[in-house]
Amino acid sequence: MSRILSIEVGSSFTRICETDFRSKSPKVYKSLTIPNPENLVDDGFINENPDFVSALKFALADSKIRTKQAVFSVTSSRIVTREAVLPVMKEAQLDAMIRTNISDYIPVDPNNFEIAHMVLGTVTDTDGTTKNRVLILTADKKLVENYRTFAEACGLKMNCLDYSGNSVFQIMRNVCKEETELVVKVEERSTVCTIINDKNLMMQRNIPYGIDSAVQAVINSTYYSENTYEDALELLKGKTVLRNVMYERTRVLEAEDSPEDTEKVRMARTEITGALDVLIGNISRVVDLYNNKNPEKMIRHASIIGLGSDISGLSKLFTNELGIRTSFVNTVAGLNFTKMSGEKGYGQYVATVGAAMAPVGFLSLERRKNDMMNVNYRTASILCAVLFGLICGYMLFSARMNLKTEEDIRAELKRKEITYSEGERVLNRLENVKSLYAEVQTGYLTTASPNDNLLTFLEEMEQKLPSDIVIGEFTSDTELVSMKIICSELEEAGYVIDTIRHFDSLMTVSVSTITREEIEDENAAEQMEGKGAGAGTAGSESGETDDTDPDALYNYSFTINGVYYPVIASPAETETE
Repeated sequence: MSRILSIEVGSSFTRICETDFRSKSPKVYKSLTIPNPENLVDDGFINENPDFVSALKFALADSKIRTKQAVFSVTSSRIVTREAVLPVMKEAQLDAMIRTNISDYIPVDPNNFEIAHMVLGTVTDTDGTTKNRVLILTADKKLVENYRTFAEACGLKMNCLDYSGNSVFQIMRNVCKEETELVVKVEERSTVCTIINDKNLMMQRNIPYGIDSAVQAVINSTYYSENTYEDALELLKGKTVLRNVMYERTRVLEAEDSPEDTEKVRMARTEITGALDVLIGNISRVVDLYNNKNPEKMIRHASIIGLGSDISGLSKLFTNELGIRTSFVNTVAGLNFTKMSGEKGYGQYVATVGAAMAPVGFLSLERRKNDMMNVNYRTASILCAVLFGLICGYMLFSARMNLKTEEDIRAELKRKEITYSEGERVLNRLENVKSLYAEVQTGYLTTASPNDNLLTFLEEMEQKLPSDIVIGEFTSDTELVSMKIICSELEEAGYVIDTIRHFDSLMTVSVSTITREEIEDENAAEQMEGKGAGAGTAGSESGETDDTDPDALYNYSFTINGVYYPVIASPAETETE
């Protein structure tokens, strides 16, 4: 991961951290603070001062810091911010939309200002449409160029310029997790109030006051002997010279000052504490403004970072005057300081490190194009060679893996071939037998005729017809059967006809007219008498009246013609299991 120098040039001190660039959990490798000469900074602009440039170079060399890329965190009235609600779109489209319509959000000349933006979160309209909350920022190009010139004078290259409010938000958004929190970055002559809820930036305000007024009060105090800025600041850091409350009427959340203090001490502490009246009043107005607008998400806690995090007693004073539990931030989860240069705490470096995490990056389009054109061809060649080697290695590895897979598949197929070869031979023999059987069956069906049912017909006659009937004539061809049947009684003739009509071997049956003939043969007559047949009986049974001999005997004869059912092979004959 690349390293970068994150630099914050304040009114009295310049803080520098060598840290990881654009990392969510950055490591701080080295850090140092350099005192500034008087009037070095004017509203964010760095005045030309060769002595300070030399001092900064010496400090970097003395700390063995060789990193040349730098990002600056700046607080200035020449950086203007506005919040807007815009449709959800891709980052490039959002950037183009803001640049095209910048005058609708911030009334500035885009030719004289650099433009940047930061997505704060999302909101949902009444119609359910989700939109982005976007913080739009503009920075005077003269300010950007001022820092670029300063970086070049120090032998550095400015990677980008960040807004101090964004620096605070980027690093503190992961600290404020459970409730709405106020983060107060107190510096010498400026204070940034940042309100965060659920990792979203709810409100941010700049206050043009800081700890400088308290430092001056220490210098002007008749009780304390410190008469330089550095000495007075060290007193505020090392000894509690601030009261817990500013006025007696203030609501006390923390314990009151020690009753052992003398009257002279209490008066000196009251004067120094009163010097922060304007600062605390402005912070209180920010708190009231936010709480009135967001009663469901009121501020429950406040954190102090920056130079103010080293001021002894400031957290108790804020707790009483703001009515909010306040504490210092000297450690941040995920932020690892590996080496310090004799500093008391880490809180003053929190915002400095935050500038390197996700800077808004005030850079002109022309400058971006120029930076993209400044290609290190040697590095690019090495990267291309490494990439080519990785691609070739991957292709070789992939080819070997594919070859092994194909060999495994080939071996598995050979094993299956050996396993199923015997089954294939059996299947082939079965198919040949089935084919031969089908040919034999086809040949058989071509020779079949309805007359093949003759035997079946005769068996039905033997089983179903009375044994005393006489077959007078019988003929059969390929389709038809014809026979003359002689019965001794008319009822018996009807029974025979009805039985033959239901034969399974015949498809249709036709019957000729039943004729009655007198029996002249004595033997036959005797046989018929044994059955009890007679003319009178026959005549009475048939319902006929005739005037013939009542003692005469008769036979009833008729001819039956039938058509055989055609021969059709059964499923059992045409299918092979």
